[in-house]
Amino acid sequence: MTRNSRTLVCGTPWRCLIIIFSLLVAPQRCDVAADSQILQKCHLKPFGCHKPPSETVKVVNTVPDPETFYRDYIQTSTPVLMKAGAAHWPAIQKWPGNEAYLVEEFGDEVLKVDYSKAWNNDFPKKKRMKIRDFLKIYREESVYLDSPVGLRSPFYKDMELPACLDCPDQAEKLTGFNMLYSSGNTSYVIHHDGQDNILTLVSGRKSVVVIDPKFSNHLYVNDFTVLPGLAPLEPEKIDLVKFPLVAEVDYAIAELEAGDMLYIPQMWFHTVKSKGDPNIAFSIWFTSFPQCDDRMEEEFDPDVMVVESTAVYLQCVKEQPPEISCKPGPPRSLSEIIELLPQETKEGWVQGYKSGDMKEVEPVPDKKMASGYTIPVLGLGTARMFQQTYEAVLIALKSGYRMIDTAQSYKYSEESIGRAIKDSGVPREDIFLITKLAPKFFGFSSTKKSVDVSLEKLGTDYVDLFLIHSPDCQEKADDNDDDDSFRCPKDNPKASWEESWKAMEELHKKGKIRSLGVSNFFPKHLKKLVSMAEVPVSLVQNWFDPIFRDEATREFCLQHGIVYQGFSTLGTQWSEIIDDRFMANPILVNPTLHSLSISLDMSVPNIVLRWAIQKGVVVIPKAVTEKYILNNLNVLDIDLSEEVMTTIDLSITPVEIDEDGEPILDDAAVNRIMGIENPPIHIPDFRMPSGHTIPVFGLGTAGMMDKTYDLVLFALNAGYRMIDTAQSYYRYHSEEEVGRAIKDSGIPREDIFLVTKLAPRFFGHDLTLDSVQESLEKLGMDYIDLLLIHDQNCSDPHFQCAPDEPKGSWEESWKAMEELHDEGKVRSLGVSNFYPKHLEKLVSMAEVPVSVVQNWFDPFYRDEATREFCEQHGIVYQGYSTLGGMWTDWMYRKKTVERLKNPVLASPVLGKLSKILDIPVANIVLRWALQKGVVLIPKSTKEKHILSNLKVLQMELDELSFRVVEEKIAPVKINDDGQPSIYEDDDEWNRIIESADDGKQEEIQVQKDNKDQKRTNLFQLVNLEDETIFIGSDDGKMYAFDGETGKVKWTFKTEEDLGSSPTFSPDQSVVYFGTEDGHVNALRATDGQVVWRYKTGGSVTCSPSVGADGMVYIGTLDNMMYAFTPDGAVKWSRDLGGEIWTHPAIGHDGRLVYVGVMAETNFNAFALDSQTGTPAWSFKAAGPIWSAPILSQDGRYVYYSSRDSHIYTLRADSGSLVRKFDVGEDHDGVDSTPVINRDGTLFLATVGGSVMAVDIRRGKLRWEKMLGGEIMSSPVLDNDGYLYIGSGDGHLLKIKQKDGSVVWKFPAGEEVWSSPRLDKHGRVYIGSISGPVFCVDRETGRAVWSYETEGPVVATPQITTEHQYVYDYGQGTETKDEL
Repeated sequence: MTRNSRTLVCGTPWRCLIIIFSLLVAPQRCDVAADSQILQKCHLKPFGCHKPPSETVKVVNTVPDPETFYRDYIQTSTPVLMKAGAAHWPAIQKWPGNEAYLVEEFGDEVLKVDYSKAWNNDFPKKKRMKIRDFLKIYREESVYLDSPVGLRSPFYKDMELPACLDCPDQAEKLTGFNMLYSSGNTSYVIHHDGQDNILTLVSGRKSVVVIDPKFSNHLYVNDFTVLPGLAPLEPEKIDLVKFPLVAEVDYAIAELEAGDMLYIPQMWFHTVKSKGDPNIAFSIWFTSFPQCDDRMEEEFDPDVMVVESTAVYLQCVKEQPPEISCKPGPPRSLSEIIELLPQETKEGWVQGYKSGDMKEVEPVPDKKMASGYTIPVLGLGTARMFQQTYEAVLIALKSGYRMIDTAQSYKYSEESIGRAIKDSGVPREDIFLITKLAPKFFGFSSTKKSVDVSLEKLGTDYVDLFLIHSPDCQEKADDNDDDDSFRCPKDNPKASWEESWKAMEELHKKGKIRSLGVSNFFPKHLKKLVSMAEVPVSLVQNWFDPIFRDEATREFCLQHGIVYQGFSTLGTQWSEIIDDRFMANPILVNPTLHSLSISLDMSVPNIVLRWAIQKGVVVIPKAVTEKYILNNLNVLDIDLSEEVMTTIDLSITPVEIDEDGEPILDDAAVNRIMGIENPPIHIPDFRMPSGHTIPVFGLGTAGMMDKTYDLVLFALNAGYRMIDTAQSYYRYHSEEEVGRAIKDSGIPREDIFLVTKLAPRFFGHDLTLDSVQESLEKLGMDYIDLLLIHDQNCSDPHFQCAPDEPKGSWEESWKAMEELHDEGKVRSLGVSNFYPKHLEKLVSMAEVPVSVVQNWFDPFYRDEATREFCEQHGIVYQGYSTLGGMWTDWMYRKKTVERLKNPVLASPVLGKLSKILDIPVANIVLRWALQKGVVLIPKSTKEKHILSNLKVLQMELDELSFRVVEEKIAPVKINDDGQPSIYEDDDEWNRIIESADDGKQEEIQVQKDNKDQKRTNLFQLVNLEDETIFIGSDDGKMYAFDGETGKVKWTFKTEEDLGSSPTFSPDQSVVYFGTEDGHVNALRATDGQVVWRYKTGGSVTCSPSVGADGMVYIGTLDNMMYAFTPDGAVKWSRDLGGEIWTHPAIGHDGRLVYVGVMAETNFNAFALDSQTGTPAWSFKAAGPIWSAPILSQDGRYVYYSSRDSHIYTLRADSGSLVRKFDVGEDHDGVDSTPVINRDGTLFLATVGGSVMAVDIRRGKLRWEKMLGGEIMSSPVLDNDGYLYIGSGDGHLLKIKQKDGSVVWKFPAGEEVWSSPRLDKHGRVYIGSISGPVFCVDRETGRAVWSYETEGPVVATPQITTEHQYVYDYGQGTETKDEL
């Protein structure tokens, strides 16, 4: 959310506190460096050397009851040591010194083990292992078990819920247990856990340092290097030169003995030292105030701005109720308590980074190549290591690497590697060595000679794998490149890679090369190579990363049994391809990968490399330092879940690649790779009285703190061209950081409009001249585009005026500004926080015209008098705090509100309008302001909001929507000093803090409905107790028919074809369907009136599915899957990478939604979390999926029919393949959705025109019946042994389930794509491509009635619930037989 203040410094009270706090500590940065005694004594010494503990942690000898614990410690955020609080635990009695018991009871439990006992400011190597194996090594090796415990862990039988949490309301806030086990002598980084923690010691001793969160700035936590919440300090050697504020940190120490419990409140920093062997403990995590977590995330990104988000959380805690009332529940074991936790909590317990229920990582086997040799899946790349090659390779070999990749073109590489292999002591036969032919050696004899040279440099008589480095050579050398490795041979410029391959085959026969391959070859080259090769192609080595996935080459390799190896898997290639050596590596800074890194407690490189390995890619990451060489080796001891794999696959959009292997990089692709979702767009200008122009849209920087540089640079790259700053933002160096960002952006200075503001403390002629000169120096500029006086006086505390300031008047400053204008140092002049009574005086005295007035402006605070004054005098009006951030500041000053909220962003009127238009509230407000002629400078501390705000330039509010904002939100009155009337008028105050009343939302809905109700033609109300048939036609209408007579009751008209089949809400009051004009529609079933409509980005032919909770799931042809709440709000949406044509299936328990998509190269079968849309699993069928998935009767299996002529049986919970039934290629695929009868027979129809009965459990065909034409219709069953289906040759058929014999055939015109529906009264309904809707007697096959629509009918009818036919599955064997 944007939170601007009137002075553009702070927008919420707690943000003000943060800034004030920063002001207090900032001057002390130099004091520590000046204090030579502290520096000499404590620099690079353990934390605590700088001063003794300021206090001791409070100690209690009994565990308080839940009410006391909440009142005295949780709500006050106070640590407490509860002596002997767990002394009665069975674990305390049984575990210490009793490893035999631990092995017997828990030996097969798998937990995470760190291969480090002390923090070294990096991700430690981790390995999952069984308790029994850990106990064998923990005393001999430097290992530390620090691991989450699963939901159903047997550990809980020896533990109990702490008595201080023993009431139902508190117990349900548990979020996880973490086990700590070592031989002692461990230490950990200064950190906070992000939730409440009761550290419970089972054995040994622990010394815990706890630090109040108010010192978060002193701990430099915003400068974290590994994970948010972890200070960038090494607790055993604090660098006081680099981190001087640490010397001011107060702390307390708690000493724990076995049985003690230490409560560490959320956001409190701590570091722990363990003593005594064995040292065993548990962290019991819980979240007391989830609402404060939500507010924190609304205000700041806690993964980036740790200091600021911490302050927001603590302020929120203070606002919570001071006491709770706790009614103890019945006695329960810890396992029972955990089992009764909310489902959301349990899912987070299992899926979050503290997940338990782990398994050991399966070893990744070497890959066997076509040559018969094997290759490791991980090796070391050495490109561009130059003189560092020897040392890096030696470290790698001694650390366990056994594959080294080099090339003839790498300077110093082959000889350095040869030396390193010799010096490593590793036997040559244990090392897999790769080198590559430089194109300058193309040709038969040149290749043979070059290999001999390589062998000599490497000090070996064979290479394991020899690759052609590229299929192309350069005819002309780059003038700036002294490396001729890729030049065509000077003596033989026509030499080819084909000749070299033949030479390599000869060297293979002589034993000098064991396996052959190529690099930078793509399918067009590989086809020729495979056809000519006598020695098989063993490997292809190409560029591969999450953005450049080289799918065509990988598919070719898969088909031809060739191993695929990726280089530049960590994204180093992109800066060269985009030709921007200063760009951030798009892989290492990717937001999805960053989030996964936090949640999985893994480094981004580890995640990417493991993702590649699990996709079947051999990786050779380059690393020069020991730290990164060892870190990359971790990937062999971790694995990624299917959910994480799918998240990476779907969240990161790969580039398209041409046949030469070049990425296709249009502007949109480059912007996406560089993190700019939208390409730069044109921003219009307003002409000012000065003659210069000002962009109508820019970026405000108030309160950006230490993120100013990054955010301004991002905004400039995204297309922003106006930046607003101020002298009063000096505490976080705003002007300096803005100037630095402008310089580093590479954008010409003349293309950027720069605004800064004169602080009132510098009023007076000379002070103004000096301060502006200082601003120019800080900004690194020769001129300022617009200089504003920030306020008429020092009344606002943010200006930090001294008691005797200002020393002059704003009038004197204006005259000085006019001099600066005449000198060319300032191009345009203006003021901020001036109102008509001030402006009249200014205009009368100004010799240089007033160009801009910048004031607070939003839907509640419209500043109409000032805007009218500006309009009359030709002055441009600029608004700040347009998204309402100022209101939270005013509410704070009022001091009577319990919880601060932004009335603009929380307005129900704007919220309802947002839902109707599917546009964020922020964008509606900003666009409304633009259309009122206001120049805008919204601020955001999140990149996604910076991009989203920019979209307002590409949209427009229609007259009705504009009027909603104008008329439904009543602005406050403003006095002549600009103060809103909320201080004097309590009614106004209450109206603002309560925002708008609900009645006005209904008026918006009615106005919106009036436009859509013209689509409905009502002939007769539908009585839901009567049989009514709902069906759509490609004439664009949804019809409601009387089931008995065919009489039309109502129609609803859309713009385009209507092939989506309707579905009811759970209470049958609403009918949902999609249309090809991109809408999802919700109509009242009784009269066809619109309940809501939502416009998607693509055609909607998919039929919706509705959950028991009323959630509506539907897909579109632009690859999107949507979930809507019953009132039409988008719960979630997800791009699945392929068109979605038919309805999803909902799992029996409602947790998962199954859907198939028309994708050939990507995943095309998905199970999505019904609440979040996150893929639970994904599966790739060999062909695209057009038809809908179906579930077995017991919900254990899901069946997908594919256009590759297969039926895939997958486990519904995991997506693992159980069986694949081959329908036969001659049937041209399956587009019809199958159905299963009570005996487990699956009936399906093929595009080739036949109907089949398949014993799906055994994969056997029972019978097949050819009907004719392509069959798109899906079969339905009755309880009498018959099947009904439409055929491609224009018939509705009744068929016997036992043998496929036809009972009757009803002529329905042309093709029948519609699927039949049965009612309870012996009728069957179906549509036809010819246009009619038919009602047919099931017994005789004769028409009861028909209705001719004006377009093809491909949709399937829907029948009112009471009259639907119900197929009885009985006690079929589906639930008993294992597939």
